[in-house]
Amino acid sequence: MNQEPRWLPLAEVIPGTPLAADLADGEGQLLLTAGSRLDAHRLQQLARQGIATVPVPPPPPPPTPEEMARREGKARLRMERRFAHAGHGQASRALFQVLLQRQLEMR
Repeated sequence: MNQEPRWLPLAEVIPGTPLAADLADGEGQLLLTAGSRLDAHRLQQLARQGIATVPVPPPPPPPTPEEMARREGKARLRMERRFAHAGHGQASRALFQVLLQRQLEMR
């Protein structure tokens, strides 16, 4: 399934993002090829050249419920190992839940 790239303003591009398609200037001159990584220096160069937007890959599809359950199970197992000697007090369990939720949000 080959998806169309999305065009993102330079200010929103995270350094390290690859180009999803070749990038040309207004006269058709090739500036960068698909797959080139956009580091901070290159983003500044493009801005100086008057490039306002660049083609980047579309966001990944959201995870399926099964994938979410698998991720949560793995994260819970990691956290349980880390909290193995923390006791079962209310504060330990609250911290466990907060850290588990943070782990899940980061993925």
